[in-house]
Amino acid sequence: MDINDNTQNNERLRKLLLKLPDLCYDFFIAVSTNTSLLTRINYANDLIIFFDYLYLQCDGFEDIRHYYEEYTAFQSKLAEIEAMVKEGSIDENEIHPPTHPSQYVNISHIESITTKDIEEFLQFTSVYTKDGRTITNSNSGKKRKLSAISSFFTYLIKHRLVKEDPTNIIDSPKIK
Repeated sequence: MDINDNTQNNERLRKLLLKLPDLCYDFFIAVSTNTSLLTRINYANDLIIFFDYLYLQCDGFEDIRHYYEEYTAFQSKLAEIEAMVKEGSIDENEIHPPTHPSQYVNISHIESITTKDIEEFLQFTSVYTKDGRTITNSNSGKKRKLSAISSFFTYLIKHRLVKEDPTNIIDSPKIK
């Protein structure tokens, strides 16, 4: 990997981290010494998908759900808003984008995540739609997602931020 790729990938990771709860930032610093930059980018993408799922599907996150819906509604109109700014029909200073829902996640939200939530998430990732595209995951994709979640919980346990790791009893998807 040349220096330009490394710089671009570091910038890419920084942008992804903005879509994750603040707790995740420290996790990514901690794993930076024993994971590659591309692994961390994949983990960030996987954790973003996981948290997006939690915002919509899990009871422990229902207080954040409306922030997620507001944020995604704004994002779906972003191209239209940018075009209006470009043509001058709206002033850029009049735009007040909503805060990303990840900024409302606290440790009690994380503690509310159950083994069942994670198992249902893995099932969900078999086939889902994101940004108008249908995405499928084989067992290897699910295994990587579980690895990202498990690594995150291992970090949280190690740093005494949570007491239980809901990934401990989940069997890793088998790869043929």
